[in-house]
Amino acid sequence: SVAAAAEVYARDVDFFSIGTNDLCQYTLAVDRMNQKIAPLYTPFNPGVLRLIRSTIEGGHKAGIPVGMCGEMASDPTAAPLLIAMGLDEFSVSPSSVPYVKDLLRSISFEKARQLLEHTDPMELVDQVLIPALDKVGADFEAGRVFLPQLIQAAGAAQAAFEVIRDR
Repeated sequence: SVAAAAEVYARDVDFFSIGTNDLCQYTLAVDRMNQKIAPLYTPFNPGVLRLIRSTIEGGHKAGIPVGMCGEMASDPTAAPLLIAMGLDEFSVSPSSVPYVKDLLRSISFEKARQLLEHTDPMELVDQVLIPALDKVGADFEAGRVFLPQLIQAAGAAQAAFEVIRDR
């Protein structure tokens, strides 16, 4: 709930630290450890990205730094988007430090900003969400996923499409 109302909470704290593992799990209603629905878990979901961006913006409006921990902070492919959003600190797993550090040194803020502004949410859906839903559908047909999980996956997909439509 803090991510959805970051500006309100930012007035009362000294910093924000976005925990992407929990943020993704709760936002997407997907347990990344559940093999039946884990393919739907992605920090690149448009809804998750919106929450991250609004949390960073809310923190900065209040003059507080915003950091990130979790798998996304250690993902070199996410680093340019996070830098462009204005993330102040990365809490990175030790094995990922050289990769994230090299990537951050190799890209200018302006280039990262262009990437953020030109990232098409529909591409994220096409490349991430649709294949994940296809896998859940195949698992359902094979009896590995049951109707409640299929309904949950469809709800996550609908929420993502609504975020994109409203963009």
